[in-house]
Amino acid sequence: MTDFFVDNVDHIGKVAVRLVPLTRDERVHGLSDWEDEVALLPGLRVDALVSHVYHVSRQRAKELVEHGDVTLNWQATLRPDAEVAPNDMVSVRGFGRIAVDAVTGQTAKGKLRVETRVIRKRRDH
Repeated sequence: MTDFFVDNVDHIGKVAVRLVPLTRDERVHGLSDWEDEVALLPGLRVDALVSHVYHVSRQRAKELVEHGDVTLNWQATLRPDAEVAPNDMVSVRGFGRIAVDAVTGQTAKGKLRVETRVIRKRRDH
């Protein structure tokens, strides 16, 4: 099948192209912007998660939620006490996105160990 494409595809639209077959090892692999993190939280509230991950005060996180800057599973939430669970996605306008992967246990002091993946908005200033 590779030979067919190499021999027969010479234009894509009006642009001339030349296809070159690559081995599996030569392929380019995409880069992921997700960073794995472990958060230690007193509870599974959305404001606590935002506060911990983005290093803002709990009050600031609460304001972000109440002003509609936070979505939970692509739905706007105005409740700072909304519970997050594994497989939830939290987006924070101006900050980035948090994927909650798993709650893996408790610390000796009763905090929850939450595995997350985080995308942070690039700040170029």
